[in-house]
Order: sequence, then structure tokens, then C-alpha cells
Amino acid sequence: MSTYDFINSLPDECCCLVTKGVLLEPHLTLCCGAHISKQVVDQYKAGNRPCPNCGDPELSTVLDKSVQKKVLELKLWCPNNNSGGGCPWQGTVAELDAHLAACDHEAATCPHACDAPLTRATVKSHVEHECPRRQTNCKYCSYRGAFSSLIQEHHPVCPGYPVTCPNGCGRDRIERRLLPSHAEECTMAAAPCSFSSAGCAAKVSKSRMQQHFDSNVTSHLSLVASKQAEIMREIESLKKMSLGSDSTDGPSKIERELSEVTSRLEKLEDQWSEHLAEQSQLVSSLQSALSEQSETIGKLRGKINEQEKQQEVIARLENQIEELHKMCAQKHDKTGVEQPKGKKPSDAIEQPAARKAQRESLTPPLEPDNIQPKATKKERKTSVQLQPPPRTSPPQQVHETAVAEQHHNGSSQQPVKSSVETEKPVASEQGIKAMMKMYENKSQGSERQSVPQQNPISKQPSSDNLKGGSGATVAPKTLQTSKVKPMQLPPVDLIMTDFAERKDNEDFWFSDPFYTHQNGYKLCLKVIPAGLGVGTGKDVSISVYVMKGEFDDSLKWPFKGDITLQLLDWAKDEVHCEKVISFNDKVDLDVSGRVAKEGRAEFGWGDPEFVSHAELASGRDKKIEYLRNNSLKFRVPKIVVNK
Repeated sequence: MSTYDFINSLPDECCCLVTKGVLLEPHLTLCCGAHISKQVVDQYKAGNRPCPNCGDPELSTVLDKSVQKKVLELKLWCPNNNSGGGCPWQGTVAELDAHLAACDHEAATCPHACDAPLTRATVKSHVEHECPRRQTNCKYCSYRGAFSSLIQEHHPVCPGYPVTCPNGCGRDRIERRLLPSHAEECTMAAAPCSFSSAGCAAKVSKSRMQQHFDSNVTSHLSLVASKQAEIMREIESLKKMSLGSDSTDGPSKIERELSEVTSRLEKLEDQWSEHLAEQSQLVSSLQSALSEQSETIGKLRGKINEQEKQQEVIARLENQIEELHKMCAQKHDKTGVEQPKGKKPSDAIEQPAARKAQRESLTPPLEPDNIQPKATKKERKTSVQLQPPPRTSPPQQVHETAVAEQHHNGSSQQPVKSSVETEKPVASEQGIKAMMKMYENKSQGSERQSVPQQNPISKQPSSDNLKGGSGATVAPKTLQTSKVKPMQLPPVDLIMTDFAERKDNEDFWFSDPFYTHQNGYKLCLKVIPAGLGVGTGKDVSISVYVMKGEFDDSLKWPFKGDITLQLLDWAKDEVHCEKVISFNDKVDLDVSGRVAKEGRAEFGWGDPEFVSHAELASGRDKKIEYLRNNSLKFRVPKIVVNK
């Protein structure tokens, strides 16, 4: 065969005299000893043709096995080599048939008969991913059919296929089966005017219906008056017919028609009355809202005035305390008490800013009665409790600064004792502490009035409350609980920052927890900007996780319900993408079951194609601001728990 690619040149005895191709079945002519192929022999004998070499009219041949053996030992490339770009196999002619039976580059046909040029190695991938006739499931419903018909024929009529609102309200990715229910609440859906029975032919969107009423009050009144006049003329005509008729059945028929006309007139009057009532109710509600706003503004102004007065009182008290601290420092210098090295008497006096910071984290100071009566050293503190000396040792007062410095440096030296013991410094110190206690009580009282009551959810002491002033120690009973966030209930707004960085790094983001209802299930949101599963690289994926909550003992498990998720437009705070995540019987227990350990479930449930990257990028053309400051804004407007 001339299509074979032999590694070496063919010997002349292995070539056919007529075709010049390789002799796979060489035949020897008995008349002249020439070699020709079996195909040539069959053709010549069928046509009664003479020998192609010597012209003998009687062509007789025999199989030359010696030449056939040489041909079978010739080395050649695989016919699918394609000049080095295909199969790299090389072997003898005798091994060729066995190789072609398993060669991956051998030509193959698609089992779906799609006429695509294939090889044995590419058939499987083609059938699974590329063949337009492959059987595919619709991801929006239970339909199964050829991929080409799925795209061209099924998707245009699929009840679950996401479509855009035909009324142009901006909502997209609405299931086709939900379009009728969406049309009932769509603000852009056109509807006939309520005065259509009176003759108004306008069709206006629901969002502009009230504007249509307000701008056409005169024309509507004119239409109603014309209709009423027409009805009255019909009534008069019917009355005349009634009087001039001699038939016994005539009056009853006329009376029925008259009754129908009267009912139509009453219906028009009722519609107009309802319209006027709606207008008056709207005006009254606006007046009530304005009065409530005015009252709220007045209360806020009163609170602002009270806070300004409290700030003035606090400033005066701080000035007085500062003067008392200076007097205390001067008297301390006169007593001659030894100071720690590197410290001044005034170093132990805290500045007003430090005192203000300590008021937020420490409890009021001890009563003056707790101070040892024979203390010889003055103690200067605002909201720090000093530890009393052991009962086995003589009573003594320790300077706060010295104790703090020794505690900080890890020194084992004993506290410095004063060599002067007088009652006058002690009395002054008690007066100072009494004034400071009064100041602290007033400050903390004003703070308690201004701090709203928090919802008691998972209140735990913050580590910041364990920190006192410089070198100070706070007793455990004086710890204050930290402020906690109130329970977040729908509607909840959740803002994800660093969208571009999370998308490029294939990172994800968890939101703050929120609850389905009061004392309900605890949930959180997970957003993967780079996409997950079928949405990888082209969509923003979103899912909901069940968390361990404070009220799990009183709830029914597993959790079942519908969570509505929305992507908002920053500029107009409008919804442009909405999905409902349903936790139903099809959801696994490791997703919807109760979480045993602190934190959230191992797996979540959501939509891998919540919103496409292309849609986010095209938002600017539609004047939709999906991204602001590299952030997305989600909203959970409602959660319906299935019982």
C-alpha cells in the first residue's frame, strides 16, 4: 500500500510492477517471473488481459511466500503518525494490524452520530462534554434531553429558567413560573385606571397610579358627570317607555333595566367616594407623621441641652480635683516622705483624660472608712482598689506608685515606710477621696443614663475590663461586662468589604450572625466572590450556615425554612437580585441539623450562581451601583420558618 510510511526505502522486489506499491500479497507470474499484487492479478484475469510484463495472453501466477516474508519484516510508522504530529508507534508490517486495533489516534465516530472528526482517544471527552446531541439535565427543572435542544428549544419555555421582568422594573433572575405572581406586586406593571368604567382609557403603572389620579382629578370628575348625565337620560327614556307601553310584561323589564342603571351609578359614586377618602387619609397620616417628627426633634434637643449641662458640671469638677491634687502634692513634699527613684510626687496623680478612660472600665473607689487610720504615706488614686496589709504584720500604708513599680520590675524589696506619722495628712487625704468618690458617682450616673439597655445575648466579660490603670490591680467583683451587639432580626443589612481582593485571592467572607425571629435559629451568610462549583470563575456564590445559638434547646430540629437574600443598589437602595434559599427535606442533616460545638455547621446551603461577574461589571451601564468602595451590600428582608 502506498499510504504506508516505511522507515527505509522499499526493495524493488517488494514493489508491484503495475501499482509500484508494497506487495502485501506478492504473486509471481509463471510466464516471465514478474511480481504483481493480488489485486492486479484479479483485475487482469477478470478482463482476460495478457501479462503486463511479457504480454502472454494466458496470465498464470503463484503466491511468492519468500517475498511475502520480506514484506512482513519491513519497518514502518503508524499510518496515524501525521508527519510526527500523531501516533509515535513504529514496527513491522506483521505487527501493524494488532497496533491499529488499539491505537488511540485511530479515527472513530461519535455514538450520537454528530459527524464530528474524532479519534479513539477523544471520543469519551467529546461524548461527555462537547457533543451537541449528548443527553443533559436542565438545572432549572427535571427536563432531560439533547444539549442542543435544551438550549434552543427547552430554555425558552422552561418554567424555572431565570428571566428579566418584562415590565422593566429592573428585577432579573426571576423564575418564569413566578412571573404572574411578580406581576401582581411589580410597580411597573400597567393597569387600567379605576375610572375606566366612566370613560378613562389610560393604562398606568402601579407606581404612577396615584400621580395619575392627582393630575387628572378635573378630567375624572368631568367623565363621572358626563356618565351620570348619560345615565339620567337613559332613566328618563325608560320612564317614558314605561308610561307609553300597554304590555303587561313591559314595566317589569323596564324596571330591571332601570335598576341596573341605578346600580351602575351608585358604583361610580362609591368609587369616587373611596378616592376622596384615600386622599384625606393620606393627608391626615402625613400630618400625624410631621407632628411625631416635631415631638421627636424637641426631645432630642432637650437631651442635647442636658448633656451639655452635664459636660459643664464634669469640667468644673475636674478642675476642682486637679487643684486638690496639687494641694495634696505640696503637702506631700512638706511631710518629707521618701519618693521612689525616678518618680515625682505628681506622677501618681492621674490626668483628667486618664481618669475619664478609667471611669469607663473600673468601679468607683473604696469608701474613706476602708483606709487605715494610722497611715503615714499619702495614697493617690481615682478608681483603683488597694490591697490591705496582712493581719500578721503591723498596719501600714503602701504608696501606690511604689507598689506598682515593684510589681512591674519584679522586685522583692519591702515597701518604703514613712518616718512621719501625723493625723493632718490623713484627714486631708480622706477629704480628697470623698470628693473624688462623689465625682465618680456623678460621672458614672450620667453614663448609665446615656447608655441604652442591651439585649442580654451571650454577655461575656471582655478582656479589656481586666485592665486597670498603670500598675493597678482590680478585684474580680469590680469587673464590668462588655457591651454586646443587640439581636439582629430581619430585615438585616450585611456589607462585604474588599470584594476585588477576595475575588483575586479566591477568598471568602462570613457575615455577622443574625436570627430568624425572636429567640429563633442563629444563622450567618457566606459569600465567595470568585465562585464555587458551577459558578467558579464567573459568578458570586452565596450560602447560609446554621450556627450554635442560645435558644437551640427550645427549637425544633432540623431547621426548615425559606431565607430571602437580596443584592442592593447602593445609590437607590433598590433590589436588583433576589434569591430564596430553601432548607427543606432534601437538605442533609449535616447542613440543617443542630450544631453541637461552638461556631457554625461544617457545610452550608445556597446558590453557586447568585449573581454573575458580568452583571456586576455591566451595572454601571445600567446606572446600577452594585459596588461602592469595593463593597457589596446584601439584605435579608425576611425569613419564613416552616413548622
